[in-house]
Amino acid sequence: MLVVASPTYKAAYTGLLKAFLDRYDSGGLGGVTAIPILTIGSPAHALAVEHTLRPLLVELGASVPTRGIAFPAAETDDRTRIVKEWLDGQLASLESLLPRAA
Repeated sequence: MLVVASPTYKAAYTGLLKAFLDRYDSGGLGGVTAIPILTIGSPAHALAVEHTLRPLLVELGASVPTRGIAFPAAETDDRTRIVKEWLDGQLASLESLLPRAA
């Protein structure tokens, strides 16, 4: 599982993340399950994770089986609650991808 996180910049992800991901060819993340995360400065950017970062990861070949996480940067200290709430709603989509204990 690959977690790809960035602050929102101009309603998208940062140039630093883009420069890093530009190193992968189309399909270069084939076989990887990715979770996109953006911190946002305004509720107006809440959909940026779905409209900018998710399509990039899919273009690179990653599977993105859940919705991404977008939360206000001011709530970073509350990230445990944020991820738990997200996971509660997305666990069914992820369970089949997680290895089973023997």
